[in-house]
Amino acid sequence: MTKLSNTVFTITGNTNTLAQMIVAGDNVTFNIATSNVYKAQTGSVQVFTQNGKVVGTSTNFTADLLVGDLIKVNNEIKQIVNISSTTVMNVNSSFLNEATGNLLYKRATTQNANVVAVGSQTITTNVALQANTADLVYLIVPNYNKPVTVAGTVNASGIYVTGNTTTPNVTYFVGNVAVGMNITVNNEIRQVVDISNNSNLTVNLAFTNAAEDKYLYAVESFDYRVLTLTNDLG
Repeated sequence: MTKLSNTVFTITGNTNTLAQMIVAGDNVTFNIATSNVYKAQTGSVQVFTQNGKVVGTSTNFTADLLVGDLIKVNNEIKQIVNISSTTVMNVNSSFLNEATGNLLYKRATTQNANVVAVGSQTITTNVALQANTADLVYLIVPNYNKPVTVAGTVNASGIYVTGNTTTPNVTYFVGNVAVGMNITVNNEIRQVVDISNNSNLTVNLAFTNAAEDKYLYAVESFDYRVLTLTNDLG
């Protein structure tokens, strides 16, 4: 397999504001939603047919792996049930074939990466993944939230936020704020639990300080579903 220095993802769906949400230098986390992406781990291993023991050479099981991880050795996939040390662990069943000096691959589930570049429909990250096919499905999640100023000004007291109904500072909560979203008023962050109308909403926790004629910021988070790797890493 060939390892690339950068991986380019092609974004599908609404990408009109892509460049506003992710920029070069951002750190992102991506969750791999397919089962055929594995990353080679440090060192080599020996596996056995009589038990599920895995013995490593120059490995670091305690740092690199977790109980429950899926691994692949000699094209056999197993699940880790115990990690005794940096070089000894056990999987859920014995291997069909004994092997010595083989690489151990861990199924990739999540990984952090830095964004190298953002195009109109692409994100280039600094990761180098091994994969057997293109057309993998990923979910890219920026590791930050984007505060958006909601039009108008508000008053906040207790658990209630009341919007202005006088032009030009009229609020429009409906469509701009959603239940479950975090909002900021007067530097206090609260979660929206109910929206009655365009000028009245309720939050989960009373504000420490009453606020008058303040701006309300809605904290949005964004994700992208990625359907294609521009480069086949197989």
